[in-house]
Amino acid sequence: GSTSFLGDQYSNILLIKLNDKGEKQWSRDYTFSDTDNLNFVKQLSDGSFIAVGSTISNTNSSKDLLLVKFDHLGNIISQHSYGGNQDEVGHSVDISVDGTFIISGQKVDQNSGYNVCYALKVESSGDVIWSNTFGGSYNDYGYSVINLNDGGCIISGSTRSSGDINGDAWVIRTNSDGIIIWENTYGGSSSESIRSIKKTEDGGYIMVGHTDSFGAGYNDAYLIKISAQGEMQWYKTFGGQGTDNGRNVVETSDGTGYLIFGYSDSFNQSGSYDLWVVKTDFFGNEEWYKTFGGERDDKAFWGVQTSDGGCAIGGYNRSNNSNTPNLYIVKTDDQGNSK
Repeated sequence: GSTSFLGDQYSNILLIKLNDKGEKQWSRDYTFSDTDNLNFVKQLSDGSFIAVGSTISNTNSSKDLLLVKFDHLGNIISQHSYGGNQDEVGHSVDISVDGTFIISGQKVDQNSGYNVCYALKVESSGDVIWSNTFGGSYNDYGYSVINLNDGGCIISGSTRSSGDINGDAWVIRTNSDGIIIWENTYGGSSSESIRSIKKTEDGGYIMVGHTDSFGAGYNDAYLIKISAQGEMQWYKTFGGQGTDNGRNVVETSDGTGYLIFGYSDSFNQSGSYDLWVVKTDFFGNEEWYKTFGGERDDKAFWGVQTSDGGCAIGGYNRSNNSNTPNLYIVKTDDQGNSK
């Protein structure tokens, strides 16, 4: 993530390692420019970490996409930035079967001034193998990417250039050279977006985001199951009368359902956001949900299922004495009860 409370007055990138009890083992913060952010981090099989986000260019003050690799103790192994005269931001990264990295994000098109979905494949050395943009007539974003065994990738996000002008959920399938094999949009007459996509055991994909077209309230979590070819198999919405967002989804370890992590203001009497986790069955039917937080805004952006069947949920909270956002980690059992 990022912090402005460590090091200096700038926004630094922040990496923290916790043990299974939530105790801090180490933390690292680094500054590359006036404003640095990490939006996504992934641990690799050797214990090292790869992360993407943005940094300010030292040539034109625009945002550049930032790629950083850390060792198992959080020390920087390598750092690379990619960009031109317009803003570029990285939202997600995955490792390919050949050890290269695939990155998705957004980039401002210098002609239209709108954001386009931006994807890069880079060597472990940081050298670019290919880069490509998708969309372009209006704003388009690539929020989540996963590598495929044939060297291609799946990117999910939102588009206003295809489908509905208000914005549809969007999935792109590319080949190993970054060329589109197929793309599909999902949604209704209002705004939709996908924030997380994962492979499922049946060869398809599960993804989560939000919808304004369907559901009970202004903005509901939107869970979609698609086939390997991108065909919608089913969708479900979750939430109440307020604003409810799904930010990450995982298939449960036993393959019988899914866990959605995000935030909601539908269930807090004060009207503020809470961390929110929803457990569904194999077909997306809700089995239970839990919220965590206080009287101010508390949001979850990521979560995983732990080896004991419970959840570890990460985000921030403002429900503290200073009302400044703190990192917030919640550990639950397999029924969503906090420990």
